[in-house]
Amino acid sequence: MISGDGALLAFTRRTDPLAEAAVQGLPRLRPYQLLDAVEDEARAGSVAARRFVEAAFSTPAWVDFDLVERGAEVSRTHGFAHLLALNFGALLEGYASHSLAAPLVATGRLRQDTRKRLYETGQVFHNGRQQGALRPGQAGHRSILAVRLLHAMVRRHLVRVGYESPDGGAFVHQLDMAHTAVQVCHVGRRGLTRLGVDLPGEDIDALHHFARLVHTWHGVDAQLLPETPQESAALHRRLADLRYDPSNPAAKPLVHAALDAMAHAPPFFLPRGVLAAVTRLLIGDALADAWALGDPGPWRRGVDAIIATSRSASRLARASPRMLAPPLRWAQESVYVHTLARGLGAAPKRAFGPLADHRRGRRAAL
Repeated sequence: MISGDGALLAFTRRTDPLAEAAVQGLPRLRPYQLLDAVEDEARAGSVAARRFVEAAFSTPAWVDFDLVERGAEVSRTHGFAHLLALNFGALLEGYASHSLAAPLVATGRLRQDTRKRLYETGQVFHNGRQQGALRPGQAGHRSILAVRLLHAMVRRHLVRVGYESPDGGAFVHQLDMAHTAVQVCHVGRRGLTRLGVDLPGEDIDALHHFARLVHTWHGVDAQLLPETPQESAALHRRLADLRYDPSNPAAKPLVHAALDAMAHAPPFFLPRGVLAAVTRLLIGDALADAWALGDPGPWRRGVDAIIATSRSASRLARASPRMLAPPLRWAQESVYVHTLARGLGAAPKRAFGPLADHRRGRRAAL
């Protein structure tokens, strides 16, 4: 890992030159159309597009796809708990960073049609954790590359209009990307524990390996991707010390917009007060108080019920991984597929294209 804060902060001046060169000259397209367009450009002889495709479809030597599959299976087995941990822990805690919150303010994301924006993020994650989905060319891999190319397109536009990140870097620079990665890897895993999910060490390692590949496909510099869960926790502490500011004025409205949008909404159907109390559990009292999340007391029974349910489900899955875990996964996936299909509308209108679904034994594919 990078030693020294100066060396770490230097990554605020680095972005994703491969993706930026690949989209140079492309018109505005839906995210899932961007990758198709770049592949067409590569076949037509574009050197920049070919370099992006070659790099983005080359699997790093460290990847163990058996371990990736196990990590994806862990996420599906504890699907609702993991979604809560990511949506109301990893995502919202990240708003304490000026640099992570500012792009959402600059682009209007999460303040306009907030629920749909959250569902779009959910689709990318859902596509990525399907069986076989992170192998090159499969649904999860392509969805993540679509996000990467979308960021390059937005970055190009914001450079033209003079946007500068609060830390002096570009839109979604490498340190932002790495910070998002440790939010998913560490804060997401920590959230599972706080919600009552008891994971053995080998499942924690597999979940980390899975998330590390997700962010490799997203274009995060390899130097910024911790190899182990312990290194991820250490990098999270460093970035929180360097970049968190609970008084960040952009954070509070973004957090409350997310809570308002998801109150009583599928797949959780939880009252706003319970969601706020869950968020407090996941991000801690200091941030929750700074963002006026309120007294969790009246909603504690709801939070306790979620923890008890998650704990029972994790025990059942560990006790009978072949008999009880598969129906547990199937039930949660079924609800979430239905939620995303309804929330995102017809397939042609979805920003990230088709919704992957492996429930009946089909491998995730477009």
